[in-house]
Amino acid sequence: MRWLAVALASALLLAGSASAGATAQPSWKTLRRPLHLPRVAPGAPCPVSPLRNVRLKRGEVRPLLGAGPAYPILNGRYLDFFWPTLPSQVDFDGTGWSGNKVMWVIAAGYRGRVLVRGRQVDGTHELRFDAPMTRERKLFGSTGADPVRRYPGYTRVRAPGCYAYQVDGAAFSRVIVFEARIVTPPKHDPPPP
Repeated sequence: MRWLAVALASALLLAGSASAGATAQPSWKTLRRPLHLPRVAPGAPCPVSPLRNVRLKRGEVRPLLGAGPAYPILNGRYLDFFWPTLPSQVDFDGTGWSGNKVMWVIAAGYRGRVLVRGRQVDGTHELRFDAPMTRERKLFGSTGADPVRRYPGYTRVRAPGCYAYQVDGAAFSRVIVFEARIVTPPKHDPPPP
């Protein structure tokens, strides 16, 4: 009977260590490194990160900002937004924040967690994400059979200017600089009489 108890205890220890190794991911706290974003003098040109052709997976190459493996998909190098917000922008109107949709993609081959934060680098404005609004964007897990992980959401701003994301993963910390600019809302024709 004693040998059965020893065997069960050994099996539980092995199962516990195997499952701990299989899910070993850095904690969000570990990824929350100090921000190391550049500072840009107000009115100076924004040193926007260059676009580069990135192979996300076989047959999918896109011009994206940053050095990867996580990338924001913006309007080229810009986050275009309306100010003031429009009543039709239900996730923005009345919040004091504007912004736009931003799809984050993580190239095939990187499976770990990614933490995204940021702020204005030529002023004092903060940056926020998603709805409900958060101070950071957590990218993790799988979004399906596609080896490229995709995360739709929002980047929120209160003013135009030069901004930067800090993208932290287990073995990297990258900065992606972009420009947020106000654009004119589309004019809608009045409905026919």
